[in-house]
Amino acid sequence: MEVSGGGIHALCEDALAEILVRLPSESVLRCRAVCRSWRCVAADPSFLAAHAARRPREMIVVCMEHGMTRSAAHLYLDLEPAAGRRRFYLSPVRPLAEDGTSTVFCLRATLDGLVVLQESRRGLYIICNPITEQWTNLPVLPRCSTTYACGFYFHTLSGEYRLMCHGVEDEEEEEGGDTTRSNYHYVLSAGSTLPRRLSRAPSSEAPSTKPAYGIPVSYREILHWFSEHPQGTETGKMLAFDTVSETFRLMSGPPGPERPDLEWMRDLLVLDGELSVATKLDLTLDIWVLQDYGAAERWTLRHRVRLPPPRDFGLIGDLPMIYRALPVERNAILIACTSARMGTLYDLKENRVCRLIDFGGRPTFVVFSESLVRHAFFDLPPFPDITPPKFSEPDGESEEFA
Repeated sequence: MEVSGGGIHALCEDALAEILVRLPSESVLRCRAVCRSWRCVAADPSFLAAHAARRPREMIVVCMEHGMTRSAAHLYLDLEPAAGRRRFYLSPVRPLAEDGTSTVFCLRATLDGLVVLQESRRGLYIICNPITEQWTNLPVLPRCSTTYACGFYFHTLSGEYRLMCHGVEDEEEEEGGDTTRSNYHYVLSAGSTLPRRLSRAPSSEAPSTKPAYGIPVSYREILHWFSEHPQGTETGKMLAFDTVSETFRLMSGPPGPERPDLEWMRDLLVLDGELSVATKLDLTLDIWVLQDYGAAERWTLRHRVRLPPPRDFGLIGDLPMIYRALPVERNAILIACTSARMGTLYDLKENRVCRLIDFGGRPTFVVFSESLVRHAFFDLPPFPDITPPKFSEPDGESEEFA
């Protein structure tokens, strides 16, 4: 119904922005095509930043039944399972027309609506926005035979998005021609053409096993890992990387299990504004909090709860029972097995299980939030002959995934 004064087109820009900022990203993109004034409002940088800040936190899931396609489920304490919006953002498998082989993109990190993928054929890293379907590659590491993505972060001093990598270089000695393997840490900045080697980095000697950094937890602009990293394996401490000064240090590690022979879990997270660790031993869940951060660094037991016996978790194949924890809201935590479809949403304040969540695939425990914010590095040409990622259809559902 049209009201006096010209209807919705008579709205001032501020009122229109207040309406559009509440819409999903797909709707905002459609509204840009209505008229020039709507496009100006929906493309303004301040509007895009406000819109991104309102997007819900989602959890990336690997859907085995859809060819390993990534999807997302909202992370809300009071959200009913059926109300969770499922969207297929991209497919990590791209067939090559010439030789019939496939390129696989491995999900490495997410931040501010950006996704970092690693291309399987040459190990190149790609940064993309699955909502705007823009992408480009990060700087190439030509001398590294193997690379491991360690952490993706925003460098506040330069305004750059950067990926820190552990690279293994094969170097030939002058005498005898023997090949040695050297380990370095590099910074790959979006929009830059050359990588940068960090002057001080842990574990200069080659690790005996494949380093498993995992996805770090960011707290106070510092990335944190458990003892799986090369240096922490022997020290039992946590590795911390200051994203401002881009330097490493070791921190006090969280307590381990009293019975390491039993099935247990230990996972870092930021809960209620504090760096915490969730320790699961059998059906007991402990939440430890790091006190006096940067000083004494003492771990204090904050919560101890008894979890209910697991139901049908829909285990996939013969994968190990590795449990992970993820903060959902204030005093709420999600516990799930990486080889199962089901997860338990637990309210720590009320000390009760809120519900079970069926992810529809294996959870990867990567948090994602949509964003339409523009980035100049997407205008740069990508590396030659690189296979572009395959995005979903504009409505989020294509026949391939029906």
